[in-house]
Amino acid sequence: MSQWIVTLNDEDSVRDLKEAGADELLVSVPFFSLRGAHIFPLEQLQTLSRKIHAAGAKLAVNCTRFFMEEELPRLREFLALLKDVQADTIYFADEGVLYEAAQLDFCGPVKYFFTMVLPMSKTVVATVSVFTFLNVWNDYLWPSLVFTSSDLLTAQIGLNSITSNENTTMGQTLAVITLVTIPVIIIYSLFSKQIVEGVTSTGSKEG
Repeated sequence: MSQWIVTLNDEDSVRDLKEAGADELLVSVPFFSLRGAHIFPLEQLQTLSRKIHAAGAKLAVNCTRFFMEEELPRLREFLALLKDVQADTIYFADEGVLYEAAQLDFCGPVKYFFTMVLPMSKTVVATVSVFTFLNVWNDYLWPSLVFTSSDLLTAQIGLNSITSNENTTMGQTLAVITLVTIPVIIIYSLFSKQIVEGVTSTGSKEG
């Protein structure tokens, strides 16, 4: 379900914007926000949060600045403030903001990787996994050069040896091709959703 996000320019217009249909009100603050239409002082965030939540809307904060390493202590203080004022959403451009926010909730590096990084990278992991499997499964030249044991040869070498045999019938050839193709179909079926999501999210163009 889509939400209507509106930039807040006046503290007194909170209820009017909510009645007009706004679901989330975006607030910009000094130093941390870039290109904010109206800058609210940090001391006013608590009051804004009460008004926005009382009106039934959500508080979103513009935190689109890129931070240098020496600015991280100031970022941590700002994120702690947002946690105190119960901000619902933080819009950021620097991935470091996400990591620092996770640390405030006592999320260690291992938990951060499995709960934040890995879920966001599932389309990349799925795509790389499929193409890696296909490269190994369809590899022919290199295994035929380095492997001497028939137990280590790839499916493509076995397929070639069967199809090149004059005594092999058409039915046997088709059966072997089917067996070689089945793992590829299974792997793609498992990861097709993630691959399509990755293509639609990164490869699409507007207009």
